Amino acid sequence: MMAQMQWKVLNVRLTREQWTALKIRSARDEKSLGQLIRDAVDVLLGRLPAPCAEGVVREEGPMYGLVGLVESGIEDGSDEHDAYLYGPAAGAPARRKNKKGKR
Repeated sequence: MMAQMQWKVLNVRLTREQWTALKIRSARDEKSLGQLIRDAVDVLLGRLPAPCAEGVVREEGPMYGLVGLVESGIEDGSDEHDAYLYGPAAGAPARRKNKKGKR
């Protein structure tokens, strides 16, 4: 049988902006305000990993081990990924050849 959680009650004052942002996040994440705050405390204490900001690469992330796993020979893939994925579009730069002389 699982041990029952013992709770401590805390009264916290938030700014109106903090309250509004938490309510929006609560609805988006389908979590209670209390759960959001408990999660934030666990992140602060190092018990949970901090959520990754958009566009930031986390080296400990589950997919990070895949980086560099395959060699394609394409040198400009980060700059020209749309052309490689979807083909050259009007106004898009032409695809360049890779190291092996292939497109």
